Amino acid sequence: MGMYDTIYTELNCPFCGRQYRHSPMSWEEAECEVKRHKQSQVESRQDFLRGEKGFYLQDFWAKRDGFDDIDAWIEQLDTPDKIEAHRTRRHLGLAEIQTKQFDNVLDEFFVGDEIPQYSGHYFIREDFKCDGCSSENESVYVNVWFEIEEHKLKAILTRNPETGEPEREIHKHIPVEPRPARPASATAFQAS
Repeated sequence: MGMYDTIYTELNCPFCGRQYRHSPMSWEEAECEVKRHKQSQVESRQDFLRGEKGFYLQDFWAKRDGFDDIDAWIEQLDTPDKIEAHRTRRHLGLAEIQTKQFDNVLDEFFVGDEIPQYSGHYFIREDFKCDGCSSENESVYVNVWFEIEEHKLKAILTRNPETGEPEREIHKHIPVEPRPARPASATAFQAS
C-alpha cells in the first residue's frame, strides 16, 4: 500500500448539505485540548524517568522545536500562542480527501497549491467520507473532482464536470457473525 497525499478543502456535501468549513475552535475548547496534551507529555516524561517506558520521542520533539531541555519544552506547550495555533489550525473542520496522484511532494495540499503532475487542464476523480451521509450501518463516500490547470490545484468540484450531477458510493457495513464453536470431539486428536 502506497502513501497518500491529503487535500483539505471547504465544500458542502451535495447530498446532505453538511458544511465542511474552517471554523476555529473556541478558546476554551482549544485550551482544554492543549492542556490535556501537555498533561499526557508530563505523564510520559515521568514514566520514562521512572524507567517504565522504553520508547521515547520527547527528546526528538524538543530538539525539533529548538529546545535542548525536555522539561523546558514541556513547560511551554500550553502558552497562549500554542493555544491560538491549535485553535486556528488550517485543516480544522475541512473535508479531508486522500489521493495518490501528486507524487508525495507535500503531505497536505490546499486549493491554489502547486502540484507535481501533468501540464494542461484536466480533472482527477477522488472521494471523501461524508460524516453527514454516513451511519453506523453504512459509509458514504462522496465523489469529488480536482480541477488541475498548469500544475495548480484550481478547484475541487462536488459535481461531475461532464454530467453536472453529484455522485457517491455507499459501502454497507456487514456485521461479523461469530463462528459457531466446533465440537470438542472434532478438535481433539484421536489416539490409535
